[in-house]
Amino acid sequence: MIVGVPWLDWALVALSIINILLPVWLGLTILLNAEHRRFGIWLAGFGMLAAACFFLFHAVMLHGEFLALPARLREWWFVGWAPIIGLPYGWAVAMFWFADFWRGRPGRGRTVRIAALLALGLLALAVAFIVVSAGLARGADAGGRGAYAEFDILLRTGELPYVYALYILACIGVALECVLSISATSGTIADIARRRARPWLLATTLLQFGVALLAIGSMFWLYRAVEGQIAITSLRLPLAWLDLAACGSIAVAFVLIGNAVVSYEIFTGKTLPRQGLRRHWRNALLLAAVFGVGTGAAIELGIPRYWTLLGTTILAAAFYALLNWRSYIGRERYLANLRPFVGSGRLYEHMVNVFGAHREDRDEGDASVAVPFRALCREVLGARQAYLAPLGALAPLAGKPLAWPEGGSMNPELMPRLAAVLDRSQALSVPLTPAEFDGCVWAIPLRSDRGLVGALLLGEKLDDGLYTQEEMEIARSSGERMVDMMAGTEMARRLVLLQRQRMAESQVADARTRRVLHDDVLPRIHATMLAISASGAGSEARAEAIATMTDLHRGISGLLRDLPMPAAATVAKLGVLGTLRQILSGEMRTAFEEVVWNVEPGAEQAAMHLAPATAEVFFYAAREVLRNADRHARRTDGTPLRVTITARGGDGFELAIEDNGDGSVRNTRTANGGSGRGLALHGTMMAVVGGSLAVERTAAGSMRATLAAP
Repeated sequence: MIVGVPWLDWALVALSIINILLPVWLGLTILLNAEHRRFGIWLAGFGMLAAACFFLFHAVMLHGEFLALPARLREWWFVGWAPIIGLPYGWAVAMFWFADFWRGRPGRGRTVRIAALLALGLLALAVAFIVVSAGLARGADAGGRGAYAEFDILLRTGELPYVYALYILACIGVALECVLSISATSGTIADIARRRARPWLLATTLLQFGVALLAIGSMFWLYRAVEGQIAITSLRLPLAWLDLAACGSIAVAFVLIGNAVVSYEIFTGKTLPRQGLRRHWRNALLLAAVFGVGTGAAIELGIPRYWTLLGTTILAAAFYALLNWRSYIGRERYLANLRPFVGSGRLYEHMVNVFGAHREDRDEGDASVAVPFRALCREVLGARQAYLAPLGALAPLAGKPLAWPEGGSMNPELMPRLAAVLDRSQALSVPLTPAEFDGCVWAIPLRSDRGLVGALLLGEKLDDGLYTQEEMEIARSSGERMVDMMAGTEMARRLVLLQRQRMAESQVADARTRRVLHDDVLPRIHATMLAISASGAGSEARAEAIATMTDLHRGISGLLRDLPMPAAATVAKLGVLGTLRQILSGEMRTAFEEVVWNVEPGAEQAAMHLAPATAEVFFYAAREVLRNADRHARRTDGTPLRVTITARGGDGFELAIEDNGDGSVRNTRTANGGSGRGLALHGTMMAVVGGSLAVERTAAGSMRATLAAP
């Protein structure tokens, strides 16, 4: 060994092996996991592999007396100068690239940094020229200094320590300036990850600065020692201590770089790291530590190479078994997290449940998605808080936002602003201001073929980390599925409820018709027939019979008038707007004191081009809105009731109906006999034909209903 102190030799070998395994893992991970292999990716990956090669030769040097190595192998000492020169410059270029100065806008700061990199490149060439020329001179005249023949490069090139000191300090200075200049110029996850990775990179650069100072000091000290012809044996222990300090610092630097890579993907080019990469990094650290310490112990204790090989083989098999076990545990955890998403949503139970059927009277959210939503927030994302907010056409069906933790609530006034923010962005996630959005920092837009259908708002993670790209994609897919489930469950439940109501109304109408005809009309007709038969030709009896028959006619006419009349033929002939005008001037002529029509150009034509089934459903929904306004919108202060109808054309047909009520009567709808289910049922029918019905309250207390059809 180079020193002869057992524990020191052991530590040097262990650190050398650790510094081989860690950069190999990091370099291959960067190259294999890179999404786009750009210049910076290749630089970082091969830089790590070059560092591993340097420490591979370093470990070989430690295994025997340096001066006793064969001459051919000793020549590789000069090859070791390649990473010594190239790695500091590569780190400076990598930090310049990672800080995004390479693609940044042209400016004075960017120009200065590029000029500094070019100057560093010239210095690197100068150092390389000095080393190569000294090596060639040494090859021509290798003798003359005995034991110091290997160090005559320092004597032949006295300017090397000064040039190399200037070079390495300049490299570290440029890298340090680039790291300190990293800032979050936007709210993207990649930019935030770059900013959060800055402390790791700063610590790594400072460690490299310390190693550089150590190397420079050692070089000057060694130069003076060689000039003074100090005994070579007296240099071993100080060199070993310096070597141990440098190797330990570099090992710590590799650990810091690895943490930044697996936590924030600083070099792989992905937006965020893959889930589970951090666990593999911990396994790599454990393997490097055990393998390095075990191999160093085997060499120090003089264990034969055969047993050392067997030990390392057993160690590799043990780690492979451990990896398989951890993979099995991960698979079990994955299946446990997957069960809430593939389990039954109990759609049938929610569909046939008619108790508390009105959405506003039910508990927040939908029980069919409550379990998977909790699993998504707690197990998959690890979020402190989250909201699943339906937006767009599905909002009237999906209902109120889901909240995590349970019991939370989202301010409904945030919905329009949130929809406006997400409509302008096509990104996977949109950053939010926590103070404006109830503590949420990210919004994931949920889309379908019909556009924006919802948003998943996320707070900070429980471990204060960043959401990975996989987590964002899983959250988006799960959120879209949950919104569809909420809307589909509510639509199916409303349709079942509508069918039950139609069946009940049909049974009531049938029973009423039978009762009236059997208990009232038929007995009176029979009595009239008997009276006419018994009266003969008497004028008084005949007049009475005629009057009775007239009353019966009126009764039957009233019954027929009360029965629902089909409007399909009228809607097909006059269109939605024409039919609404007809009922407002006919049966509802006394409902409103004033009706204001705002029909934009093209609206009449768009209404006439609706499919027959869509037009009929649209008309019934609009009539229900008008009837609700007639029943519940009238002011208590006697203000005339006015309704404003606005029609718009374009890609589809849209109708907005707004009254001037103040909401005081609507709060007593149950007392007035209203069930509150009419609009919900008609909204469901609108969704069935591809349209939507949205009702909102204005600041003045009036109601505005917006109907839209494709």
